[in-house]
Amino acid sequence: MTALHLLVEDDFIDSFVSSLPEEVVIVEEDFKANQALLKETINDYENSKDSFVPYHKSMIVLDEWLKKTS
Repeated sequence: MTALHLLVEDDFIDSFVSSLPEEVVIVEEDFKANQALLKETINDYENSKDSFVPYHKSMIVLDEWLKKTS
């Protein structure tokens, strides 16, 4: 597969994207950087799981904080 960078006018992007055949895959500009960041975060998690707070637990803490400040 070949990567191709295009600059497309904002008002034309929707019709341009809809005209592309299914063989064309659109990759966001920051995809590779985000992919590297995700891999790094996963490695960090695997190496020190105790330093991460589960989402559910963080929402409980946030809810308690909101109740106190209201």
